[in-house]
Amino acid sequence: MTRFVLVLAIVASATCGPRVTPLLDLPKPTRDAGVGDDGGLDDAGVLAGLDCRPCDTWGPVQILAPLPMDLVELSGLSASAAMPGVFYGHNDSGDSARLFAFSATGLLLAELKLPGATATDWEDMALGPCEGGGSCLFLADIGDNLRRRGNYVIYRSREPDLRAVVSGAMQAPVQMELTFDRLPFVYPNGERHNAETLLSHPVTGDLYIVTKAPGGTQSRVFRFPRPFTPGTTVTLIDLGDATVPAQGDSLVTGGDISPCGDAVIFRMYNRNVVLHAAPDAGFESAFTAMPLEAPVPIDEPQGEAIVWGLDGQSYFSASEGSGQSLHGVRCARP
Repeated sequence: MTRFVLVLAIVASATCGPRVTPLLDLPKPTRDAGVGDDGGLDDAGVLAGLDCRPCDTWGPVQILAPLPMDLVELSGLSASAAMPGVFYGHNDSGDSARLFAFSATGLLLAELKLPGATATDWEDMALGPCEGGGSCLFLADIGDNLRRRGNYVIYRSREPDLRAVVSGAMQAPVQMELTFDRLPFVYPNGERHNAETLLSHPVTGDLYIVTKAPGGTQSRVFRFPRPFTPGTTVTLIDLGDATVPAQGDSLVTGGDISPCGDAVIFRMYNRNVVLHAAPDAGFESAFTAMPLEAPVPIDEPQGEAIVWGLDGQSYFSASEGSGQSLHGVRCARP
């Protein structure tokens, strides 16, 4: 992976700002993330206190905080493991190549730009391990409503170090330019797909694309070949159909792999579902598992973004549209 450099614009001052409070008592990493020579986070940290048991009963939906006003068409959402309580989000097509970092209380922390990248139709993002170690952001330019695109791309950048902003030592919001590399791809046999779901496995680092299948058909799952080769167009590996959407469901608009690495949550307009991998069968068995329903906020008219909490027993979601809020749901384990 090429070196990454962060350029901090001089819009930030050294004056103190609000501290970021972790949401829903999220667990902290057992060790602090370090900062590499390139300014990115070297170590996302190993989370303590993970409870990887399937959740039998979910608690009520909580309205947590208004989204930053810049996120008017939220399409992708990720949660930082290195900086608990920090979320990343980006808009759907129509925005420039940028994303935003914000706190659990809705405080805008940073505008993060990718100069030189294109934003044809950014549909999702994921946060996962970099191949050389550390934590990376993956941004998916994979939307293709008319199925006319000849190629697609994932942008990969090291997760920026925002700890000075998080602690309040630096005034929020700041502006940063992220360097990145491109992971271009095509589908097998010249196929073209519309997709809105990118998944990064927290242990293996494998990347998956889950299609937004036409009405009445199930989504297809594709995996990136390894190792990742920046700038080289690769053909994805077809893993077959998932068990979602089921009959009567709307289309799959987002998803995330749990911090335990053994379950995936999918977002649809009408419901959320969790699929668990079969014991000793490998993670990818989750894609064909029986979907277990999880609560969906009634005030998310066009929900396309969902992410697991760091404890593996909660998740967060939000809808496209102005004036939307971040919602959270925690397992109601007795």
